Amino acid sequence: MYRIVLDTETLGNVNQSKTLRVYDFAFIVIDEKFDIVKSYRALVAETWRGDFGNMSSAYYAYKLTDYHAQMLEGKLEVKTMLEIWQDFKAACEEYKIKEVWAYNAAFDRNALNATIEQCSNGFHPFFAPYDVKWYCIQHVAAQTIMNTKRYFKFIITNNLMTEKGNPKTSAEIAYAFLTKNPHYAECHTALEDSLIEAQILKACYSNAHGQWRKIEKRPSGKAWRIVKNNYEKWLKE
Repeated sequence: MYRIVLDTETLGNVNQSKTLRVYDFAFIVIDEKFDIVKSYRALVAETWRGDFGNMSSAYYAYKLTDYHAQMLEGKLEVKTMLEIWQDFKAACEEYKIKEVWAYNAAFDRNALNATIEQCSNGFHPFFAPYDVKWYCIQHVAAQTIMNTKRYFKFIITNNLMTEKGNPKTSAEIAYAFLTKNPHYAECHTALEDSLIEAQILKACYSNAHGQWRKIEKRPSGKAWRIVKNNYEKWLKE
């Protein structure tokens, strides 16, 4: 069975999903051994060109040099959202994809849905094919690799707590834990982040110890709370 792991980089208000617009999109297709059989990346023309004022803002400006360099080298294409959508659907059909995975999957799902809906003038409100299910790597990680004494000790030792005193649960922190590198920093570009998220998914699967089917995989937005509760239980032991 093949799976897709994807990532998006977006503009817009993270608290208002309808305002989100994807500008950098990537996915990889992985087989049962988590080996990559296909990779794909493109910049979304409608956002990249149509909203360049925001792309040039202080928060995003540091990425522009790398993007332009890759475009000049022929390593990165700019495509319309409809073209990207068609490419994604073709990959789903070719590899008989039934599962799409992302870290904090609800965010990527909502961003892609909002972008394709706007770019198709409302004709296509959903990015993924109807029979493809969305699953969340962060939610699975909260039940596996983040539900361990080693993770809690790593968080404490390296002061990787939120302002409210809860363990951090981002993809950056999960990968830092797996690689034993507390100084790891995400690239925040879609393909590179997809690659590390696939590694996190692989580690979650290995950590499940045969209980994979019993683990809740659907997006919920509550991954941080699962880790928080298990962390507090561990402190009381």
